[in-house]
Parts: sequence; C-alpha cells; structure tokens
Amino acid sequence: MNRTLQFDEWTEAIHRLSEEVEKHPRRCGARAAELYAQLAHWKQHIETERLTPWEALLYTCLGIVTWESQEQRAAEWLTRAVELDPTQRAAWKYLRLTVLSALASLFGDVSFSLPRQVDPAEYKKQKTIELQQEMQKITGEIRGRAERLVEEGRRTQINLGTQHDVWEQATSLLGEMPGIVREVDERAIAYSRSINGLYAPEEILRQLNESVEALNQYIERWNRLFAPYRRESQEATSALERLDELIGMEEIKKRIRDLYYFLLYITRRNEQGFTMRDRVGLHAVLMGNPGTGKTTIARLLAEIYHELGLLERPSVVEVDRSHLVGSYVGHTEQKVMEAVQRAVGGVLFIDEAYSLKRAGSAENDFGQVAIDTLVAAMTGGEYAGTFAVVLAGYPEEMRNFLLANPGLRSRFPENGHFILPDFTMDELVEIGQLVARNNEFVLTESALVALRERIEAERVDMTFGNARTVKNIILDAITAKGRKLERLEEMPSDEYAILYAEDFALPQVQVKPAVERLHELVGLKAIKDEISTLFAFLSIQQKRKESGLPVMPVEVHAVFSGNPGTGKTTMGELYAAILKEAGVLKRGHLVTVGRADLVAEYVGQTAAKTRRKIAEALGGVLFIDEAHALIPSGPNDYSVEAIDTLVEEMTKHQENLAVILAGYPRLMEELLDMNPGLRSRFKKYFHFPDYSAEELVEVAKRYAADMGYQLSLSALNQLRGYFTEKNRAENGNARLARSLIEAAGQRQARRLMDTGRTSFTLEELMRIEEADVRGASML
Repeated sequence: MNRTLQFDEWTEAIHRLSEEVEKHPRRCGARAAELYAQLAHWKQHIETERLTPWEALLYTCLGIVTWESQEQRAAEWLTRAVELDPTQRAAWKYLRLTVLSALASLFGDVSFSLPRQVDPAEYKKQKTIELQQEMQKITGEIRGRAERLVEEGRRTQINLGTQHDVWEQATSLLGEMPGIVREVDERAIAYSRSINGLYAPEEILRQLNESVEALNQYIERWNRLFAPYRRESQEATSALERLDELIGMEEIKKRIRDLYYFLLYITRRNEQGFTMRDRVGLHAVLMGNPGTGKTTIARLLAEIYHELGLLERPSVVEVDRSHLVGSYVGHTEQKVMEAVQRAVGGVLFIDEAYSLKRAGSAENDFGQVAIDTLVAAMTGGEYAGTFAVVLAGYPEEMRNFLLANPGLRSRFPENGHFILPDFTMDELVEIGQLVARNNEFVLTESALVALRERIEAERVDMTFGNARTVKNIILDAITAKGRKLERLEEMPSDEYAILYAEDFALPQVQVKPAVERLHELVGLKAIKDEISTLFAFLSIQQKRKESGLPVMPVEVHAVFSGNPGTGKTTMGELYAAILKEAGVLKRGHLVTVGRADLVAEYVGQTAAKTRRKIAEALGGVLFIDEAHALIPSGPNDYSVEAIDTLVEEMTKHQENLAVILAGYPRLMEELLDMNPGLRSRFKKYFHFPDYSAEELVEVAKRYAADMGYQLSLSALNQLRGYFTEKNRAENGNARLARSLIEAAGQRQARRLMDTGRTSFTLEELMRIEEADVRGASML
C-alpha cells in the first residue's frame, strides 16, 4: 500500500485488518502502521464523530500487533482505543491480559532467605536492615501498584461483561499483605536490637524466621493465583532451539541438527560403555560472505558442544590475523599459544582465516608459523582435544587457503565445512523487521518497500554485508528520526514507535540530471542523440518492469573510438550516471583503468589483478582507456589472460557492470577481432570525431569561464586562428583547448605583474587578452 486510500477503502482495510490481526499479529504489523500513517490525513478531512470508531479500531489493532513484543507500548495503544470508544471489546480483552500479566510478574521469582544463628553478627545485622528495606518497598511501591492493577483489571472485566473471581481473590490477598509484612518488619527490628556481640537470642530468631517463611508462603500463593497469566520469556532454552529461530539458513540448520544428533549418539554410546578409538572432530570451517551469520553459528556450535558435554565452556574466543601473527621470530608462537590458552574448554574462532597465509606473501611473513603452531596445539601436547577451532572467511579464499595448507586441511574434514549462502531479499526484509521489533519499532508497508530499495541499492558485490547491512539500514532510519528534532520542538508519539518510508530516504545531492549535462557538452551531436535515445529506452523498460510487463534485453557495454581529447572519458562519466538514473546500474561510478591496471608481469597474476578492478567497478562502469594496448605484443604478453578474464566476468556480472573500451578506431577493431566473445558482448559503438575549430573555441570559452576568466574578442579570434592552423587530432582536441587556456592564464599573470602594480581591478584579474593567447600558443 503506497498511496493514500479513499476513506471507504481505508475503513474497509481497517475492518479486514481487525478480523485478521488476532490470528496473525506479526503479519499485520506493517499494514496496521501503514493505515495509521494515513490517519492524520483523514483527521483533517473527516468529521470527528464519523472518524472516531475507525480510529479506535485502528488503535486496537496496533495494540494487538505490539502486545507480544512491546507490552507497555501495546497498553498505550489499547488505552487510547477504549478512551475513544469504550465498546472496543478486543482492546478490553488485551488490556485485561496486560493487567493479569503485570500482576503475575509483581513479585517475580523473589523469595527471602532465612537468617542463621551461625552467621557473623555484622552479617546478621546487615541482613535484617536489607529485610526492613524490602518490607518498606512491599508496603509502598509493590502494594500500591498491585491495588492500581487490580482496580484496572476489575474495569476491564466490567467492560467485557463477564465475571471472574481472580479479582476477589487478589483483593483478599492484598488485605493480608499489611499484617504479614508488619510482623516481619517488627520482628526484624527486634532481632537486630537483640544481637549483642556474638550472642543473639534463638527464640527471637525463630520468630523472625517464622514470619519470613509466612511471607514466602504468601508470595507463593500470589504467584500460584496468577501463574496461568504469566508470560514466559520468549528466549529459547537451548542452542538447538535458538538455531531453529534464525531466519533463513535452512540447509545449515539441517546439517547442524544432524551433527547435534550424531554427537548426542556418540555421547550416549560412550555412556553405555562403548569406546571409539578415533576421536570425533569438533573443528569446523564456516564459509560465507559478510553478514551471513558465521559468528552466530560459531557461538551456537560452542553452546551445542557444551550442552553435549564435549566442551567445558560455551565460550568463544574471537581472533583474527592481528591476534596470531607476530612481527619477529618467536613472537608468533607466543601469540598463538596465548589465544589457545584463552580458548581452552571452548571454541577458538579465527575470522578471515585465509589472511594467515596468502599466496605470494613475503618470506618474513610469519603466517605459516601461526598455522604450524596452531596445528601442533590441536593435535598434540597438553591442549590437544581441549578446545575446538572454527575457521571463517569468504568461500573461494577459504578453499584456496585450505588447499595450500595440507596439514591444516586434514584437521578440518569436508563434513565440517559449512557454506552459508547470502540471504534472499525476503529473508533480509524479515531480518530488518526483527531488528526494528527488537528496538520497539514497526515498519509501515511503504517503509518495507523503501527498505527493499535500500537493500537492493547496497547489494552490489561480494562486500555486501547481508544481515549486518540490513541492521545498519534500520539503525540509520531510527537515526533519521532524531534529525527531525532539529525542525520540530515536539514529535508526535507515533514517531517514537513507527518507521515510515521517509525515514529510509538517503540525503540527495543536488546535481543536474545526467541527460541535461550531456546536452551541455560541446559538439558530439550524433553521440548525444544516440545516448539520449538509449536513456529513453532504458527508462521505459524500467517502468514496464515496475508495471509487471516483459522487458527487452538491454546491452550497455560500449566501444568508444576516437582520437585523444575528443571527450571519451567525459562521456564515460555521463554514460555511467545515465545508466544509474535509468535504473540499470546501482552506483553509477566510473573506474578508469589502463593496461598496467589489468596485466601483471608474471604467470597467474593477471586474472586476479583484472578481477580486483572489475570488483571495484561493480555497480558502475569499467572504462578501459587505450584498450588497444591489450593487443599482445609477443608470446610472453599476458594481456590475453586479461581479455579472457574480462569476458568471463562480464558474463558473470551481466546486470551489475557496464564496460567501455576506448581507443583509436583502427586499433579497436583489431582488439575486438582477437576474441569472438569480446566482440559479441559489445553492441554499441560510438565514434568521437575530432572537434572543429569553432567547437574548440567554445570548449576554451567554457573552461575559461569555469576557472573565472573572460576572453576578449581579439583573444577569441586569436584562438580561432590557432585552432584552424593546428592539427587538432595530433594535439589532443579538447585537451589542447584546456591546455591553451591554462597557459594563457600564466601569461596573463606575468603581464599584470610586469606592470609593477600591487593591486588590480576585478576585470583585470579576470580578462585574458590577445597577447596572452598569442604568448600561450608559442609555449
């Protein structure tokens, strides 16, 4: 629901919500909040008498939605509902449950311990003082709250039109409370006064203990009365139950559950007297992108191992390379063993474990020493079998890391490898709702749409933080609430409990639309027309997609051919911005690279180097300048590997990356002929012609204006003549124009200073004369 409903639609939606909310309260939260967001509109357009019953019904729904997780907030909604419309039966029902729940938790699990004759005198005096303080609390704070709650409970019962003797029983118990508490207080005072040195009369102590025991029995009777209404903690009681409550990760849950029952079977088999010569391995490898739950799973594994009696403690010691690898001989062994000693009895969790030893690392890198020391501690000596090791990191890096370290790999068999997939969009949204709920917020339906859009914008490459990113987005939205206080003296109560779509909006940088900036460029008419047509096509395809219509495939990879200075890089930046504005790319940034950024000097390094640059460009445009330099010059030229990697990655990231090959026309054709796969992926060709003399004059004028200069008429004529005579292709086209203005600025400065004056008018400081241009052209 992302529009303001008509009033009859709005009331019908509230009616349907009220019929469903008690069955599925969690599913109804967003809809209830969305309908509430439209209440302010109807308060301005509908008379109060007509609106009030629907407003009250909506408050009732909001109270039911929040009752499970935010009881106090729910009570506020429900109270507002019955104040507006006392006939809201569902509101009274949940208010009654709220009161009963509060009475059930009035004393909690409190019980008072009995003083002992053998305790030291000072301790006995202190205990009796504490006992007296507790009696004051019971007669004041607790009794007062209980009486208010019972009165509220009676009111809810009257409005429900039913009878329940729990209120009479509660009133009767409240009547007994003062006498019991007074007796404890009086006997505590008497006992405290009777203590003389080490001596305290046993009879007075016995009387005090009788009174305390009577108080404990009173609290037990109270708790028994309200036990049916006590809301138990929602936290799971075991690690396996908490595992099941995690969002997503179904395959991982199944595997860990299988592991749990296997380990349980082994434990019970041992209890039957059977033995296993081979020790069951507890070590594990968790592979996944950031925010996929690796740390959470490691902690649950530690608890599972502890619950099964396989580890002494459920604790996890979290370390990374910086905690294990030292900077000099002997330091690494010391750091690793310190980490092992801290982990004994629990789990040693090594995050980004592959960073311990990477291919091509320097000889003085002690990462391998850390690995060897860790393996030795796991397999021999006093610490073997006393702790479990969990390695975590990106999937591909972890596989390569284990392959390169056979000794380590043998300690982590395949059945202990867990791959944690990225969360789906629906799972990420559910995680966001959970984060909001844990912070006592609910999202409207339009806020859920905005959350999806924020997640989609962030989900560009392997660095996407999954659940971690979603949590940050929710916290950003809550932070946005705080910023509203800059312009509002007082915020309405809903702003403290509901997240709206506007809270997820990112600050917008005010820049001209890319198409508008495109048409401001000098020359390039044919290219501007073609890119404008492309932008229109992409925009309409995006709207068709949003409307559920089929969309035509879009090829956005392009070849820019032309001489230097014809605007290829500038157009590349605008091309990236246009693709972002059309909804094709998420970031719309430009990463400019050359041969040196892609091609390495040694075998096997080029592919990794190329992939790093492609990863940097994901969500935007990879602009390969002078791409023809990738044409191999000999048998030991690894540029072919760069091209093959480029083709492979373009296929892999086809909707998340645009590539532009830029260079001289003839050489670009030769490059494309090298690899059929390369040519087939570039359907758009843009040829950048050399600028005419008049176009270069216009480029020079605009650049001068941007720098705060003005060209005289004679200076412009001097420029025109210069550009007419020069070979513009050889001298860099637009680059030539900018260079000439920069040189003219230097000549102007020299001309002014040669006058011997120390002050100048604004016009003199800004004006470039013919002599300045002539002098610049001679440089």
